[in-house]
Amino acid sequence: MKTVVDAIKALLPEGTRPLPRAEGEAPVEPTWDQPPYHPADVFGVAASLLQKSGAYQYVLPSPGITDNGPALLMRDADRKRIENAASLWRKAKNASDVPPLVMKAWQQLMSEGHVALHTQPAQSNCPAWWRPATTLMLLADSAAEDLGFSGLASGAAAWYVDITRLVLTAFLQYEDEVEPVKSLRTFRLPTGLRRALAWPASISQIPTSMHCVLPKSRTPNVGCTLRSLSHNLALLPGAGVASAHWVDIVGPALKKDDEPLNLLLVPFPYTIQAGCFDPMPKSKENWDSYKLDQRWLGADRYSKNEFVNFVGDLIEAAERDVPAIDAVVFPELALNWPYFEALSEALREKRSLEFIVAGVSSNEDGEPGNYVATTIYTSYEDDRSMASFPRAKHHRWRLDERPIRRYALSAYLDPTKTWWEKIDIPPRELDVLRFRNNSTLATLICEDLARVDPCQELIRSIGPNLVLVLLMDGPQLKPRWPGRYATVLADDPGSSVLTLTSLGLINRQRLNGEPCPLSIALWKDDDNDAREIHLAEGDLAAVLSLTPRKRSESFSMDGRQRENIAWHLGGVQPVTIRNKEPYARILRAR
Repeated sequence: MKTVVDAIKALLPEGTRPLPRAEGEAPVEPTWDQPPYHPADVFGVAASLLQKSGAYQYVLPSPGITDNGPALLMRDADRKRIENAASLWRKAKNASDVPPLVMKAWQQLMSEGHVALHTQPAQSNCPAWWRPATTLMLLADSAAEDLGFSGLASGAAAWYVDITRLVLTAFLQYEDEVEPVKSLRTFRLPTGLRRALAWPASISQIPTSMHCVLPKSRTPNVGCTLRSLSHNLALLPGAGVASAHWVDIVGPALKKDDEPLNLLLVPFPYTIQAGCFDPMPKSKENWDSYKLDQRWLGADRYSKNEFVNFVGDLIEAAERDVPAIDAVVFPELALNWPYFEALSEALREKRSLEFIVAGVSSNEDGEPGNYVATTIYTSYEDDRSMASFPRAKHHRWRLDERPIRRYALSAYLDPTKTWWEKIDIPPRELDVLRFRNNSTLATLICEDLARVDPCQELIRSIGPNLVLVLLMDGPQLKPRWPGRYATVLADDPGSSVLTLTSLGLINRQRLNGEPCPLSIALWKDDDNDAREIHLAEGDLAAVLSLTPRKRSESFSMDGRQRENIAWHLGGVQPVTIRNKEPYARILRAR
C-alpha cells in the first residue's frame, strides 16, 4: 500500500532540504520533517498528492457553494490566513525562514499521511491529510504571485534568488560567453544574441521524470480540474512526455498590457504549385509519404533581399492606417530558416516590433522538418537585441482523398492512397513566450491544435494569453476543424486563439472550381463568437488590432481572485501595396 508519506518521499528522494556536499563526501541521510523552503517544491508535492488522490475536486469556496456532501470548504478566514502567510513567504530573507502556517500544515500532512494515498472520503468526512495538503498548495501558489513576470526580483526572497540562479544556469549552458548576473531584473541581452532566456523545464527539485513545475498565465473559469486551483504555478507532466519552456526576455523595454497589439498577418505563399507536394520513393515496407518542396522560395526566383523589401513595404502600407506594427505572423512552412533569419535581422531596428512568428522548413542548424520559428526583440536605450528559436511540429500531416481532390493534387499524389508528411518527430516541446509585462504567447502548428496529446495539457495548465496556430490549410471558416478546436482552448484555459493559413491552398481550391472565401484567419477569444478574417481580391495582408481586457473576476476553485489579461479583437485592416510590379515573382512564386 502506497501511503501519502511514501509518495512525498518519492517526489523528494533527497529530502525536503538537501544539503550541498563536496565531491567524494558521503551523502547526508535525507529528512522530510521540515517543509521545503521553495514554494515551487511545496506546490509540486501538494499538487501531485491532490491530483493523484482526486482530492482537488472536493475543494469549494464558502460562502457561495453548497456545503452538502464531502467538501474541503475554503472560507474567507482561510483565504486571508493563506494570503498573509504567502506575503511573509514572498518577503523571506533567509532560506529557512518559512512562515509558521507552512510549517504547521507540513507537519500535519506528515503526521496524517500514514494512510493510503487513494483513500476515498467517507460520507461527509474527508481524509485528514487533505486539508493540510490543500492549504500547502494554495499557500505556495499565492507566494509565487508574478513569478515568471519578473515581479519578485526587487527585494527578492532567498528562494526566488535560487530560482533566478536556475534560470541563469540554463542560459549559461547555451551561451558560455554571458557573464552571471545578480537578478533577472538587471539582466541585459548582449547585442546580436541568437537565443532567448529560457527557464529550465522545471523550477522544482522534484525529478522531472515525475513532474515539472513552471509559472502560469491564466486560470480557467470553467471545469473542475487541478489547474482550476492555482493562479501562479502549473503542475505539468514529466519532461520525458513533453516539456515546456518559459521564455522571458526581461528588462524595462517590455510594453505594458494596456497598449494595443497590432499583428500583421502575411498569408504567404500566395500560390502553391501542385508539384510542391513531392511523392517520395518508398519500399514495400514503407507508408506512402510526400515532401513539401518550397518552390515559392529560392534565389532563382527572387533574393532574400527582395523578400525582405516586400515585407518592409507591407509594414509601411499597414502603418498608413495603424500607428505601428507590433508583430508579424506567417503561416506554416511559409519560409525557410535563411529567409526567416534575414527578415528577422532586417527588421531588428524597427523599434515598435516585438516579435515575428513564421512556419519554417528547417531549424537554425539546417535540419529539415516542419518548425515554427520565433524572433523576439527588446530595446535597452539605443541597443536593440533579438533572439530567435525554432520548435518542431508534433504531428505529421496526413493527406487522403478529400484534401487531395479539393486542392487538385491528384497529378502528383494518388487519391486512392494515404500520404504522410515526411518529417521526423523530435521530443515534444512547448515554448511559452512572455511578450508584454503580464502576457504570454504560445505557438502551435496545424494538427498540434487538433490532436489530444501531452502538449495540449501543457497549454491548458500554463494558460498562455495568446495562442497562434500556423496552418497550411484551406479557408478558415467557423464550421471547419480549426474553428472547432480553437473554441475549446478559448473556453479552457481561456486563451485568445488565432489560426492563420496561406492563400496558396485557398487559391488552389478556388481554381479547382470550388468557390470559397479568401478567409485567411480565424479569431476566437474567451468572450466573443469566432470571427473569420477575410481578404478582398488584391489584398496581400491584414492587420489585426488586439485590445487588452483586464479580467478581475478570475477565481480559482477555492475562491482566491487574480487579475488576468485577455486579448480581444478590436478591428481588422486589409493591407495591399499600390505598386505590385516589383514583387510579381513573389506574388506568383512560379
